[in-house]
Amino acid sequence: MGKSLCGAQKPAVTHRVPHPGFPLAAHRGPLHLDLSSSTQSLILNLSTTYTSLSHTFPVILVDSSIAMGSTALPYMATQPKLIFFTDFDGTITVDDSNDFMIDNLGFGRERRQQLNEKVLNETLGFRDAFREMLSSIKTPYDECIATLLKNMKLDPYFEKFYYWARDNNVPIVILSSGMKPIISALLEKFLGHKPGNHLHIVCNEVVPRDGKDINSEGGWQIQYHDESHFGHDKSIEIKPYAALPDSERPVLLYAGDGVSDLSAAAETNLLFAKAGKDLVTFCERRGMPYTTFQDWSTILSTTQDILAGKVSPADVATKSA
Repeated sequence: MGKSLCGAQKPAVTHRVPHPGFPLAAHRGPLHLDLSSSTQSLILNLSTTYTSLSHTFPVILVDSSIAMGSTALPYMATQPKLIFFTDFDGTITVDDSNDFMIDNLGFGRERRQQLNEKVLNETLGFRDAFREMLSSIKTPYDECIATLLKNMKLDPYFEKFYYWARDNNVPIVILSSGMKPIISALLEKFLGHKPGNHLHIVCNEVVPRDGKDINSEGGWQIQYHDESHFGHDKSIEIKPYAALPDSERPVLLYAGDGVSDLSAAAETNLLFAKAGKDLVTFCERRGMPYTTFQDWSTILSTTQDILAGKVSPADVATKSA
């Protein structure tokens, strides 16, 4: 069955604190303080009631990730009924641009596959393996991009999905372990223009190595998005949307092909896993529901049916089991 996450809304917590006798002394009614949940816990653990000599006023502590709702979530700006999160390399592109660089400009396919096997067997973290792979590439970064622009191809049906999503208020959020300059350059080439506002990119960056220019020999390295063992924990971007109340939460879909997509897939209603790739292997090992795709024609038709209410994500996953 597909996984539907129903995040319960946390109730506001009211406690009394002393007003300080200056600007707040004139305050009447509740004072709303936007505090993180950890800060709230600290305050509430210190005491549950505070009293001044003369009078008190209520303070409502609000967890901003919940109370602010969709106003704090950029992909909810147009109040979509569905948000499509997706990997980039090997998912939107036919081949993986990072694999191509490693195989042709780095230490080669054989060594890359050896490290991939260690990641699959969970004897080596993705973060360390990927950094070792990319570090084998000494080609200046601008030359790497030029090489990829000549060799990478877009999935033949993604462009159709891109424009359908634009016309049907479906935000596309690319969550990638790749680097933004490469992804942006490839998308602009594939689409013939810079992506529209309905497409968002969240990924790693590229930075100079040892004070060099990134466009010099051995002059660049990857800068990971976060400190997770993936280097970019894609689930972090999805969790605030999965935690929305039932009445606000859109359908959340995800497409991917690799190990780094696993955490993100667990937060969505349906995972599209590319047939024959590592993500399918991991889903089988962990018993995670998914449906396979060969190209974006399947993703487009299924997403259209889900948005139209003809089928549910759970139905799709069950049918694929």
